[in-house]
Amino acid sequence: MNYIASDSDLTAVADAIRTKGGTAAALAFPSGFVSAVQAITTGDAIDQSDIPAYVKAEALEVAARVKQHLGPDSIVFIAGSDSHQSTTAHVEDGNLHGGMAMKALSYLLPLDFAAYLGDYTTGSSSTTLAEGRAHFAEINADIDEAFRGLPQFRTVGNHDPLGYSYNQNGEGLSQAELYQYIGKYNAESGNTMGSTVSGYCYRDFTAKSLRVICLNTADATPAAQGGTEAVSDAQKRWFADTLISTPQDYGIVILAHHPLDWGDIMTVSHILRAYVEEQSGINIGGTTYDFTNKNKSAWVLMFHGHVHTFTVDDLHWNNGGSGEPYDVKRIAVPNLCFGRNNEYGNNTGPEYYNIEFGTTATYNKTADSGQDTAWNVIVVNPSEEKVYAINYGSGIDREVYWGETAVAVTGVTLNANSGTLNPGGTTTLTATVAPANATNKAVVWSTSNSGVATVNNGVVSAVAVGSATITVTTQDGGFTASYALTVEKAKEGNVIAKIGYTDGKRLSTSTGEYRDLSGGVVIEYIDLNEYRQSDDTVTIRIRGGDFKQVSSPYNDNAYVFYNQSHSFTVAQYSTEGSSTHGNVTITRAFSGTDATFTITGLTAAIASQGYHYIRICGLGSGANLDLRINEDFD
Repeated sequence: MNYIASDSDLTAVADAIRTKGGTAAALAFPSGFVSAVQAITTGDAIDQSDIPAYVKAEALEVAARVKQHLGPDSIVFIAGSDSHQSTTAHVEDGNLHGGMAMKALSYLLPLDFAAYLGDYTTGSSSTTLAEGRAHFAEINADIDEAFRGLPQFRTVGNHDPLGYSYNQNGEGLSQAELYQYIGKYNAESGNTMGSTVSGYCYRDFTAKSLRVICLNTADATPAAQGGTEAVSDAQKRWFADTLISTPQDYGIVILAHHPLDWGDIMTVSHILRAYVEEQSGINIGGTTYDFTNKNKSAWVLMFHGHVHTFTVDDLHWNNGGSGEPYDVKRIAVPNLCFGRNNEYGNNTGPEYYNIEFGTTATYNKTADSGQDTAWNVIVVNPSEEKVYAINYGSGIDREVYWGETAVAVTGVTLNANSGTLNPGGTTTLTATVAPANATNKAVVWSTSNSGVATVNNGVVSAVAVGSATITVTTQDGGFTASYALTVEKAKEGNVIAKIGYTDGKRLSTSTGEYRDLSGGVVIEYIDLNEYRQSDDTVTIRIRGGDFKQVSSPYNDNAYVFYNQSHSFTVAQYSTEGSSTHGNVTITRAFSGTDATFTITGLTAAIASQGYHYIRICGLGSGANLDLRINEDFD
């Protein structure tokens, strides 16, 4: 029997080969198809020997933290989201390392299921259809082995239909095609499917008294431009029916890309609120629902991606244009993508319906380390009424209590209030939350000046000279404590050998150049930007020579400022007293053979311009000088 294959048929076969082989390469028919199939191995694509040591170390640390919270009724699952795959530097590596770590933890932890919550592709305005399809193959190759053998839930993100590049491509990806990349995994896991096109589904875990509902909040063919944020009426009705049919005293976990109270998705939040609060007369896509006495669930939790943060909040409903919370917690899953750090970290106000979806803390990722991506292992402990979101990579662990008898936080303190570090130094701060039996003692760390110091889970790292305030804030209650940090250059003692000197010379106060002077000495270029203190000062002390200008004999004792190129800026004789040059003031003081030059007003900008270096000349021999910068003589 002969069969004439269309272009779409060949593309579908090629996509299947690429997905199975973990490649994005173009395939020529028929030779390329044959070669690609022959190259597919039956073993694992990710071998343990290929996993970097830092990924293994981070995975082991995560496993240890997860195991601290495991109990007899624990529900444990992997939750990843928002890989935004692209060829941008470190994005592919970070996503691959995330998949490697997930695979390692699938062997280390008693996982009940795994979830991936959408935005596989960067899906930008310039993403081509071929690039988007390749991104799905690449991310699936990253996570397939981690999810293998587990019940799993995968859903579509707003970038995945390639609606943002619709104007460029003239089309997007249909729900039917997206199902082949995403939704089919739900069906292969044996879940009860609501749609084998949009891929929404649910699964009951009888031993855990749990129903997991996986929604598709990008359930629409992409419009002429922009992303996709929509839920069809058919899916809304299915969601209502699925909630109502939940067995008695089961917990419900809802998974979706968007938070249910985001933008146009808000109507789905109204359905959930109607179920939780047992409302009647609810119109859903032309069908009226009565939820009276229909809520048989023990608890309800919602997990989502999209916002790229570590936000925990109540879900909201739209009360006259303003979001009003109701009693279901939503927990954000952070983004795997290296290039998109905490999307809503710098908040200027609420996003929709006066609801703030972001947090003020940003957790930047670090390439070639266990911090180059972020995702969570979730532990739900119904008997405690708690969720533990244990973070892999850059970010924080979170503890969420959903019950009604929480012990409130009353304050937070630090083990120290202030301190000093040298550039490159570190110190560890410990936050204590009161009372000891507070339900959620999770805290968030931040710094007022990341150019001076960074902080990660209480570990403060000094970056450059300056001052910064390290702040720790409780996630619930808003209690704050601060640590005042000063970063200064380390004490060095006599630095004349390091700085250098030239004997038999003085400096011209008009050009800054050498002049011959028997018995003279020039202290060479002192880098003021290097030695600038946190209060914008530099103090130079000299012993063992004569650096004070007198009228007779006329010895040309002087100082000269230079810019970054060592070009002359300004000079003056070294008399007792103070002089101001632009915004910089230099004060000279002398006692015997001791001379002190104190420079103030030396901001980073000024020190990087015309006052980058100083040279000082006087009488003496360089070998006999004791030069101290920002410290006293012994």
